[in-house]
Amino acid sequence: MLSLEVVAWIVLPLTLTVVLLLTSINALRHDPRFVQLYLGLQALLLLTLATIGLVGMLQPNTWPSLVPHMALLVALPLVLLQRRLAKTQ
Repeated sequence: MLSLEVVAWIVLPLTLTVVLLLTSINALRHDPRFVQLYLGLQALLLLTLATIGLVGMLQPNTWPSLVPHMALLVALPLVLLQRRLAKTQ
């Protein structure tokens, strides 16, 4: 059974990462402009880094890190801007 700490620090950010990845890919699919591609590439790279870091934290005896959470925090406005641009198109 997962502890509350594991859920709060790993499972919820992983869920948010997957939602943001799908949102970014969907925005890229609906609006294939250069600006979308530029924002989407940065967001996808940051979210991939966050996913790799969070999945690595699920391993036993690993040291927790704030880097995946910071990457998620930086990618969030990029994906929201990307989504807004796709809706205006």
